[in-house]
Amino acid sequence: MKLSSTILYSSRPQVEHETWWDTYKFFNQRARAIMADWARDRRELMDKARGVFTEACVAHELEEVKLEYSKRHEALRDALYNQVWDCTPRGTRR
Repeated sequence: MKLSSTILYSSRPQVEHETWWDTYKFFNQRARAIMADWARDRRELMDKARGVFTEACVAHELEEVKLEYSKRHEALRDALYNQVWDCTPRGTRR
């Protein structure tokens, strides 16, 4: 009889420890998974933000090029306009 009570006594702490160990492993696995998910999501968000800022920079540079082109086009148009009006006889101007 004494043997069975010793086995029961020794198995109960073992079962408690195994339960605690399983809970501990589950907690650590979930913590690692959450941290990995957070790192992945942060990386994706930063990549997306980097892409948005790159697109904004490209759009800004494009606007600057268009503005410069418009200014050059305007200057060329004015120069040609002045050349045309300077070449026409004075009596034919409106």
